Amino acid sequence: MDFIDFLQRHWMLAAAAVGILFMLIASEIARLTRKYAEISPTEAARMMSHEEPLLLDVREINEYREGHLRDAKHIPLGQLGSKIDQLTSWKDKPVIIYCRTGNRSGVACNLLAKHGFTKLYNLAGGIMAWTHDGLPIKKK
Repeated sequence: MDFIDFLQRHWMLAAAAVGILFMLIASEIARLTRKYAEISPTEAARMMSHEEPLLLDVREINEYREGHLRDAKHIPLGQLGSKIDQLTSWKDKPVIIYCRTGNRSGVACNLLAKHGFTKLYNLAGGIMAWTHDGLPIKKK
């Protein structure tokens, strides 16, 4: 009975708790069903030294010019949909996608997955995490 009384008195708090719980569940379902892997900068560097993944930078041109991973292909996220045909030879090969913090690259991973790419890796934390870990970047 005390619990029901609490809910009646604090209904907004209870509603907020239910909302947060729903968002956590939705986030976890999305994480479990996504078609790409999140990899750390260290894992990406290891992959770059043992395999030859395509490095895809989806940041804007001004961000790219400030520094990028060596041999990265630059296609801003806004142009990726119209330039996917430039990447078709990589459909079954590893592709590491990155942006500044890992958010835009996650969107890019989803887009490429919808177009049949099978070995997609999102650089967790983006180039910010890469440089934070002391890994090298190339400046133009």
